[in-house]
Formats: sequence, structure tokens, C-alpha cells
Amino acid sequence: MLKEIGLIQLIEEASRIPLVVVICPNYEERSIHFIKEIVSNSDKATIYPVVLYLQNRNNNNELLDGLKDRYYNELRQDIHIDNIYIKIDFPDNYSATAIEAKLKKRLKTYFNNVKKFNVLIDITSMPGQLIFTLCDIHRKLIEENTFGINKVLFSYVSPNSHSTVQYAQDVGMLYSFFSEQPLEINEDRSVCSIIFPSRSGHEGKLLLDYLNSRLIEHRTNIFFSIDSNDYLDSLEIMRANQTLLNSHESEIKYYCSLMDGIRRLLTQIDVEIAKLKKHAYTKGQLYLVAPFSPKIILPVAYYALKRIERLSKELGIDVEIEICHTKGFQYTSVYSLGIGNLSIYEVNLEDYNGKSKSEDL
Repeated sequence: MLKEIGLIQLIEEASRIPLVVVICPNYEERSIHFIKEIVSNSDKATIYPVVLYLQNRNNNNELLDGLKDRYYNELRQDIHIDNIYIKIDFPDNYSATAIEAKLKKRLKTYFNNVKKFNVLIDITSMPGQLIFTLCDIHRKLIEENTFGINKVLFSYVSPNSHSTVQYAQDVGMLYSFFSEQPLEINEDRSVCSIIFPSRSGHEGKLLLDYLNSRLIEHRTNIFFSIDSNDYLDSLEIMRANQTLLNSHESEIKYYCSLMDGIRRLLTQIDVEIAKLKKHAYTKGQLYLVAPFSPKIILPVAYYALKRIERLSKELGIDVEIEICHTKGFQYTSVYSLGIGNLSIYEVNLEDYNGKSKSEDL
């Protein structure tokens, strides 16, 4: 379902097929790194940037807003973005419908007479809610064939170092992307949950405590990274998520690389799909993925869960899908420093239409 490609390959294809790059400048230097890299290395490529500028109307942090303005202005020096940025209210007054309307208008401006183009979403500094919205918008555009979208890609620039603050300033609340409401699971649901824990650990504990407190049947799979290049970092994440590691009711699994983690997630989804096909009379099942980390898991989970939803409709059975995250105030301790590695991922849209995904990674 997802394969990693190089920057050179991306630029070569952009010389044949126009590439729309959706970016979101934020408080970190790495938030503008990808667009600067591709613009500086793509004399023959056709690149159309779409800049999403997030701005809250209330309770703004002047320091963080100052950093965001700094990187936005730095971007203006490299590419002309005055007429291509889209202002979005976030987190207050956030509207997926408004984003869809503005993005469609921008794409119509670019592609009135173009038969096909590729779309790349740089998720480096995007909030999870915006990533989910963009996945949903582009899925609908492809299904409706509103524009000639040929491929959907994602890019991510890792930090050079993470925050060293050893506590979470804001626990937040569990929130559902599909329902756009606080997470609420009915007692008639049987839950299959897949959790990718965060560096702070509070999100995973919050979700596990919630599941344990409900009078529901639930199966939980928790995926931990074992980074062969940095064992100490993996141990820090495990230490922060000690409650999850000690959960005897959960099944603990490990992955050794990001692509390995994606493969294991999709394999687990394939297992659940096989069960669904075998027991087509199953009702009241909720498939929930909690991609608290790493960020690329969110779009992968989106496409995988939409596949389950489509299958359940074909079988005529009642199941739900959900992606969970925590919603709260912006907090300063989560931001990282420096620029690490750039990764680019291409979504296999044929896989999304029904093929097994784990085989093609």
C-alpha cells in the first residue's frame, strides 16, 4: 500500500507530470525543509505549492507565532507564495468543509486544462486532524474523478533531536477523527484497537484506561519500535509507556523500522479482514487505530480502515471504523530541533481499492 521513493525519482516524475505540494509552515525549521529542497533541485520540474497557514483566533502563543512567521517569511524569499496560501482557523473554528472548498478552488486554478497531476502532502508539521482531512478530501476527489489526480504521496522530515522535557503539559482528551467528536464507544461494540504509543506515553495510557473502564469486549495490539540505530531512544519510549508494556490483556508487538511497522499494521488489518470474511455475521465490531506515533501511520490507517468499511458494506454487516488521537491545548514541550532525514512515501491506490496490502511493501 505504501512504498518509499527518493527525492530524485520524485523530481524526475514531476518533470513529466505536474506535482502539487501541500505544505504547512509551523514552529519548526523542518516544516519548510521539503519544499525548499524540491524547489532548489527542480529546474525542469513543474511544482505547484499550496501553503496552508494555521492561525488560531484566541489564546495565541506569541513566541510560537513569531517562529511560524519567521519560517513563513523565509519561505517567501525562496518561492512566491503570497497568492497561493490558504488561511485556516485552527484549532478553534476548524472546518473540514471550508478546507475542501478552498483546496478545490486552488486546484481548479492550477488544472483547468491539465489531464492529470500528482499530489504530495508534507505531513512534517501538520496536526493530525489536518492530515486526516486532507486524506479524506483527496479520497473523495479520486473517487468522484473531480480532477485528474494520478498519485497521492506523503513526505516527512524527521527532527535532529526531540524535546527533552520529561512530562506532558497537557493530557487532553480522546478524540475521534471520523466522528469529529470526543471518543465515545457504545457498550454494544466489541473493540479491536491498534495503538502506536507516543514519546510522552500519556495518550496510550489514557486510551487503555478508557477501554478498560468500559463494559465492552476489547482486543488491543500495541506496537513498539526497536530502533537498531538508537536503542536508548526506544527504551525511553518504552519507559514512558510502562503501563502499556505491563498490560497483560494486550498483545505487545515490535517493529524494527518505520516500513516494518507499516507492514505489521497492514498485516494486522488483513488478519481482521480475513476474520470478517469468515464470520460475515459479525456485528457491533469497532476497528480503532490510535497512531500517537509515528505520524505516517495516520494516513496508512486511514486507507486501511476505509478498506474495512467498504468490505463491511459489501457483506452487509454493521461495523465501525475510527482513528483516535488526543485533543487539547498547544503545548511547547513537544517541539523538536534541527533537520533530520527526509522520507517520501507513495500510496498504492490500487491497494486501497481492495488488494492485500502487506505483500506489496
